[in-house]
Amino acid sequence: MASTGAFDLSALQLYADDTERLLICCHSECGFALSVSRSQATSHLRDKHNISKELRDGLTRYLKHGHPYPFRNPADVAPRDDGSQVHRMLRIHDGFACRACPYRTINYAEYSRHASKEHLNGRNASRKRVGPYYDEVYLQTWTHGSSRKYCTVKKNGSIIRPVAGWSVGEHMQQLQQREMQRAEEQERTHSTNMTTPTLAGTRPWMERTRWEIIYQGFRRDILRSLTEMPCSSPRTDHVLRQRSNPADLELVSPQVDEARIALLMVAVDHMVDLF
Repeated sequence: MASTGAFDLSALQLYADDTERLLICCHSECGFALSVSRSQATSHLRDKHNISKELRDGLTRYLKHGHPYPFRNPADVAPRDDGSQVHRMLRIHDGFACRACPYRTINYAEYSRHASKEHLNGRNASRKRVGPYYDEVYLQTWTHGSSRKYCTVKKNGSIIRPVAGWSVGEHMQQLQQREMQRAEEQERTHSTNMTTPTLAGTRPWMERTRWEIIYQGFRRDILRSLTEMPCSSPRTDHVLRQRSNPADLELVSPQVDEARIALLMVAVDHMVDLF
């Protein structure tokens, strides 16, 4: 990066984006735009990167009065269009993009909560249910912290990133697949277990409710399915128990019953709102 005017921003690993009129911190752990109000940029360099006073001296004055144009507040700048080329000065994040709405995040747990609330009618956001709703993508943002908004960007010609990460080889992908299969098998075995819980699964709350005795012999996956909220307008039967082998019977709650339950829930919600 070249010098800008009378102050060498590149010496501080700062970059002036002339198009958006933003000041970007290019340190590897940052890669986002800084606010220049008061002395925030100078304070950032001091507190975050331990830049000496000699190098920082005069920066605040230059940003306010010496630079060819005034810098904008990053929080006021809209994200770039989805599918933009990678901005070479911004950090690239591994993220998740919702297919059903513009929601973007770099945290899978946050996306799971979003999918459960907005697209699954409060149902448990298991990976199997959530999978059809999102893509694993590359994201960039102007800002950092809670105010940041992301856009998808193209890296090597694609916004979609490899699930296992670009640096992971085929061997590691196979290991990951085997580990996922093992975890799914453990979950299936645990969910269909009807035996007495282990000591770790027994707590004072369980003793008070006597659920261990009341529901002894019941499959846990069926109990969990019974607690799931129905969709507002269910179009299919709700599967309570899937076949683990061809000899098993599939247990379902008919679509018409699910629709009745959904109407009852709406009525209960209205009654609660009256009190």
